[in-house]
Amino acid sequence: MESTPKPEPDSPDRPFPIVGIGASAGGLNALDRFLSALPDEFGFALVFMQHLSPTHKNLLPELLSARKSALSIEEASDGLEIIPGRLYLCPPREEVRIEKTVFRVASQTREHKHLPIDEFFISLAEDAAERAIAVIFSGAGTDGARGVHAVRTAGGTVFVQDPATADFSAMPLAALATGQVDAVLPPEEIAREILTFYTSGMIAPSPDSVDVPQHLDPFYHLIHEKTGYRFNHYKKSVLSRRIKRRMYLHGLSSAGAYLTMIATDDAEARLLASDLMIGVTSFFRDRLAWEALHLGATRKLAAEDEASPIRVWTPACATGEEAYSVAMLLQHELDLAGRKREIQVFATDVNDQALERAREGTYPATIVADVPADYLATFFMPSEDASSLTINKEIYGSLSCSQNRTSSPTLPSPASTS
Repeated sequence: MESTPKPEPDSPDRPFPIVGIGASAGGLNALDRFLSALPDEFGFALVFMQHLSPTHKNLLPELLSARKSALSIEEASDGLEIIPGRLYLCPPREEVRIEKTVFRVASQTREHKHLPIDEFFISLAEDAAERAIAVIFSGAGTDGARGVHAVRTAGGTVFVQDPATADFSAMPLAALATGQVDAVLPPEEIAREILTFYTSGMIAPSPDSVDVPQHLDPFYHLIHEKTGYRFNHYKKSVLSRRIKRRMYLHGLSSAGAYLTMIATDDAEARLLASDLMIGVTSFFRDRLAWEALHLGATRKLAAEDEASPIRVWTPACATGEEAYSVAMLLQHELDLAGRKREIQVFATDVNDQALERAREGTYPATIVADVPADYLATFFMPSEDASSLTINKEIYGSLSCSQNRTSSPTLPSPASTS
């Protein structure tokens, strides 16, 4: 591992890493272990999001102050600017988000299931991008799984507490199931890794602290040679950010050293390709677009006096949420119209790992924040422990997933089924 000079401490008016920590039952013990591994002064901000009872006083500030007296601890409030070197705690009965490095805190609404960790992580990803670090500690339930995906998609980093060291393993296991986790470690080791990233300059505010490649042709060539994927058409800024992210995960500050690693390590080439292919997806993502699709297409198709199958192609389907959303929307409209038509959704993607998840048709229970309640009741089956939801047989049977790199799939004849 290459060593690099320690960067100068950040000031509040310069970009700095923001570490969002999500926890529930058993999370205080994990946080205590995490904080014990940090020095009194550090150049990033910590935000601890925990499931809190709305009927009991939050005693966490007093408890943490007693254990870590040198640490500046503050409860998040609306309009409060986030400053590096401090620990911020979420208030009970409130929704906490970040906007331009400022907290936005509002009372919970009853319009949707309250998932405070997911909501915070998603806003963190949008605001901090590569400077976002998500950490999942001990807890029951699946809150944080959607947020973890958002942070990775934005170019951030995700750490999860080793389930074997957690008092309650449900939240770490749900995060791991997303496939979007960079490292699984005990809390104190996660703290040390974040310190290493920061002090090595990999997530420091200066872009010059890492030798991000300017000439990407050698990377294009090697990735294609090792994986068969071509990324020449990708935006150079995207590829550079993903390369930088992989570099600091390995403690490398030289693009040449990372190029050598890819050349000698097929697994690393596949991991870089996988990072580049992270799909930005969720059920019914972009509600305005789905409303337009509903009014302009699916409702009209359901009203047709036809018996032939309805065929849909969803390219770049990622882990399948969009494809299943299309199938559910069509089936819902057909049910309302009292009509029977076969639905065939052809879902394709270059990422075979994402396709495997799409074929499984199982998602964390946190999708309740994205899927309408009537769709959840009609088209999903909960697991015994309620930690996940699986697409029912009717919708699952309408989907055909295949890997496709260059062109549209060959659609079967009307007599064929999916």
